[in-house]
Amino acid sequence: MDALAATWVRNLCGVKFWMIVRNTEMEEDDWAAFLQSGSHWKPNGKERLVVLETDDVLIMSPGIRIIHAVLTPESNLMEGGMFWDDRNLLNILSVLHNIGRHQASTNEPIPFQLPRIIDRLEKLVSTDFNRFKAQDTGFEALFADRVRDMRDLGCCCQKRKCSPRGCSCLQESRRCTSFCSKHTSLPPNSVNTCMSEDSIV
Repeated sequence: MDALAATWVRNLCGVKFWMIVRNTEMEEDDWAAFLQSGSHWKPNGKERLVVLETDDVLIMSPGIRIIHAVLTPESNLMEGGMFWDDRNLLNILSVLHNIGRHQASTNEPIPFQLPRIIDRLEKLVSTDFNRFKAQDTGFEALFADRVRDMRDLGCCCQKRKCSPRGCSCLQESRRCTSFCSKHTSLPPNSVNTCMSEDSIV
């Protein structure tokens, strides 16, 4: 899954194969196995193939857990990005939290800037509440819960190198992220053992 929970791509030339497992094909046992195994998970026939040719656009909607793999059978040029939907913030934050807790489910690091993005999103929602609430009853409380869940992704280790005994991230077999208290102020160029790919237990 993509670390920011929503993707759009446009094929500028060539061909790209996008294998997708639809949410409707997934049972709870499938999700549990995928979140544990990540890229080693086998969809066992639940995948569907989307062939992207020149000028085709694919949108993987925000706030929906979409498992995918990509194959490039020939030279290919794509453009794309990630986006969020104002009216789907609760689902987006739930997916982000799920990915943060189960980092094997993505091949991307959790963005270093994500805590600042969450802080700004919280301010934006508080200044224009009606823009975001959609039809959700109790949106304000649910949004506050999701933001708190995101912030809880961090550890409180006192040193830059976390120990497996004291680090909640390592105990849960995930990398430290910029939500971790002692890591948020580190310069972007810093290399920390606990934030590297090798630190996953």
